[in-house]
Amino acid sequence: MPQQFTDTLQDIVGRLRAVRPGLPPSVARDFVNDRIRTCIDRRPIWSGLYKETVITIPAPYSDGSVALTQWSKVITGTDTVWPVRDAVDTIIMDGVTNTGLQTIVPATMDGITVETILYVDADGDPETVGVTAVNDVSFLAEFRKFHNPGCTITASSYVGRQLRLNYARPIYNIIAVHSPTELEIDTAWGMTTQPSQPYSIKKMYYTIAPDIKELVTVMDPLQGINLQTHVPMALLAMRDPQRSGIGSPMLVAEYMADANGNMQYEIWPSPQAERSLRVFYTAQWKKLTSPGDRLPYFLNPSLLFYGAAADSFMLKFSPEDSGFNPQASQKYEMMFERAFHDAVIADNSKMQQNFSWGYESSMVGGANWRMSHLDASDWG
Repeated sequence: MPQQFTDTLQDIVGRLRAVRPGLPPSVARDFVNDRIRTCIDRRPIWSGLYKETVITIPAPYSDGSVALTQWSKVITGTDTVWPVRDAVDTIIMDGVTNTGLQTIVPATMDGITVETILYVDADGDPETVGVTAVNDVSFLAEFRKFHNPGCTITASSYVGRQLRLNYARPIYNIIAVHSPTELEIDTAWGMTTQPSQPYSIKKMYYTIAPDIKELVTVMDPLQGINLQTHVPMALLAMRDPQRSGIGSPMLVAEYMADANGNMQYEIWPSPQAERSLRVFYTAQWKKLTSPGDRLPYFLNPSLLFYGAAADSFMLKFSPEDSGFNPQASQKYEMMFERAFHDAVIADNSKMQQNFSWGYESSMVGGANWRMSHLDASDWG
């Protein structure tokens, strides 16, 4: 039975070097990856990029009370039981001997992802660091301090959640939990010292997936509805600047990148009980590095070859390089554009995405109209 395209990085690099002798394999790989990114940037909704995941919204926690000290990021709890190391609990065997971006091999990678913020060296000179890349045995993070061999690295499940005092106070992000009665927020408390305040820890912002390219739809099974997406943060701020709305979620607003560089989305209102949402999104294609890495199977490999060939003929290795050929580059660029158009048509044959339709007969216009005519009055 015929399959989707199964070409590998090695296949297309071989084709490139056949028409452009002397092209270094590493440069050829870069050109291929660049063209893949170009195709996905121009059309983020290729059928092969769709993924599904689940967002789990935890129940708020509000036991006890908190004390806040002016100009301090440290919050002290009374009668609180905040988890300290339930997400990550390991050590850095060799310590950290340099500052800046470092590759770290911990005793175990359990729980460490590109969304994790780690609390390092709790018993020494502690700091928080955001993880920017991971593999099976190591992670990449930027350190500001040195740490001795055997230093601890931990993470609480409360990291990445939000601390709320009341609707007249800002929202603070939790970046570390030091103990069951002490946590750290991202911005220092600037008002007068408060010895005892009621509070709530809840989850309001979500990364959804580190590889997200475009959010497609978010469905709430409990309500049996799709939440409104692509809501600008500025519009949500106009509708509910205090974030005082309560009840079942209605929409998903774009927020901002987290400390690790992952895009975040705000779910509004923030539910008062545990809930799960079903999410569809399109993803980035991973960078191709190994010869056997598969090209995007939903794209004709010739499309990527034409684009990478256009780039290669514009590269001049030396003044005498006879392979430098702007005319050939222009020809291949035109072939790339035609092939891109054909690839869109072929992909729509599998998964039609270019139609507009109205899905709510009681409202003016359809889905596309509503995306460009959003109004806060729609939200009840």
